[in-house]
Amino acid sequence: MKVLRKKSRKNTKHPRKKKRKKTNVSRKKSRKTMKNSRNTQCPSGCVKTRKVNWKNSRKISRKNTRTARKVSRKKTRIPRKVSRKKSRKVSRKVSRKVSRKKSLTSMKVSRKKTRIPRKVSRKVSRKKTRIPMKVSRKVSRKVSRKVSRKVSRKVSRKVSSKVSRKVSRKKTRITRKVSRKKTRITRKVSRKGISKSKKMATCSKLKGMRNIGNTCYMDSVLFPLIALPSKYIRSTMLGNQTSVEKPGDTEKEKKRKKTRRILKNSLVKLYLAIRKGDETPTVKKVKQAFKRCPSNFESNYSDYGQEDAGEFLQTMADVFDLNDMKRQFTVYGTNDINPTPSNENLVVSSNREEFQSIIQQVTVEQLRHGHVNTPVKIGSFLKSVDDSGELDLANSFTPEINGKVEIFKRRIAKTEVIDTPYLVFYIIRQGLMKRDKDGNIKFNRDGMPQINPSIYRKVVDPSETLTLPSKRVLMLTSIVLHLGSTIESGHYILYFKCDGEWWVYDDTSTGFVKIGSFDKMLQRNPNPKTYGTLFYYI
Repeated sequence: MKVLRKKSRKNTKHPRKKKRKKTNVSRKKSRKTMKNSRNTQCPSGCVKTRKVNWKNSRKISRKNTRTARKVSRKKTRIPRKVSRKKSRKVSRKVSRKVSRKKSLTSMKVSRKKTRIPRKVSRKVSRKKTRIPMKVSRKVSRKVSRKVSRKVSRKVSRKVSSKVSRKVSRKKTRITRKVSRKKTRITRKVSRKGISKSKKMATCSKLKGMRNIGNTCYMDSVLFPLIALPSKYIRSTMLGNQTSVEKPGDTEKEKKRKKTRRILKNSLVKLYLAIRKGDETPTVKKVKQAFKRCPSNFESNYSDYGQEDAGEFLQTMADVFDLNDMKRQFTVYGTNDINPTPSNENLVVSSNREEFQSIIQQVTVEQLRHGHVNTPVKIGSFLKSVDDSGELDLANSFTPEINGKVEIFKRRIAKTEVIDTPYLVFYIIRQGLMKRDKDGNIKFNRDGMPQINPSIYRKVVDPSETLTLPSKRVLMLTSIVLHLGSTIESGHYILYFKCDGEWWVYDDTSTGFVKIGSFDKMLQRNPNPKTYGTLFYYI
């Protein structure tokens, strides 16, 4: 039993060793058979020589194999280099030919593919970009989206980008043309609107000036000049042309231009405060500017005393040379004492045109004719007549006509406004002389006429528009009213036109009060017909 176990262990555990032993045994047997065969073929003495020869033959064979290998390597190396160069040249030529053929074919294919959609896309884009000009924007957007989708599907990205650039350029050109046409149309419309309503103001951003102590006369006079639009006032009062000094100016002219420049700067600041300011504007800087002015004025406007609005407007017109009213001035001489002399008896002594102030004064004596309640149209004040009445021999009118001096008992001077870019009627309601029942003037002991201190409330009917002899049409824009029994006391307010409607401006209260139409303004209390002193026509 023990023997069997050993055999089984040997057989089971090492089966590979058995195989190795067998193979070794077989090798040894083959070697022995080889030796025996050699011994049988040759005699006994040649065994050693055979061994030597066998060894030498092995060495020779080894050398031959080495040399053959070297030769084979050299032979193989040479054609490799040659083959590489040749193969590179050949491959380049072949690759070039192949690439050229491929590129030509691809170019032909791409040209065919791209040419057709370019033409189609151009035609389509031209047709479909012209059509949306007539159609609304919504339709044009839908059409452009559909066209862009179709083109992007058919054409490559490069082609579509080029086409889209061209289309966008065309669209931008078309939109520019359309925008230019629209701007031209709007400009024409705006010009028409300005020509019709050039005297109208846009009062959405206007701010009234606040009273800082007896400044109502200045606020009511400056607001219509600065706040309401007028090219004439902007060029004269707010421009730099009239305040520039020249080398040939005298000292008086230099002083006037300096005062003009100082006041102009203060008025420009006031203009910006009324139009674009955040705080409520005041005339404090204007009063300070009057202090710094070198020229002397009749009244001290830098102080906070009561002043007349009409006189303040006249000083401003004198400072800024507002002398652009064209008037016809004619003087007649006659010996006819009748109240209405015939034209045959009137002899023209002088006839001239002159440029004077834009303020047309209307004295109390001109208002006195007729009853107080009988209205006088404001257009009648464009013509004024100064009649001397019957003169004494010592005060007779002696003009020189055609080189001869003639003597007349009566002098009649007529003035007529022909043309003006800006017109202000200054109606003087104070200074009416006292008269007796017969109409004769009453005098004091000193020989001076007695003057009535109360204000003369004559009814003056303003018209909405005025047509001058030069066919210029002026429009009423504002009216300054004086509230009070005498000039020495009272308050000034303003009625002004803005956005086609009339408003009330009072510097003692904030904001503007709406009146409405022109007819409502004439019926409002205080009534502008009896309380109006300054009437602005632009």
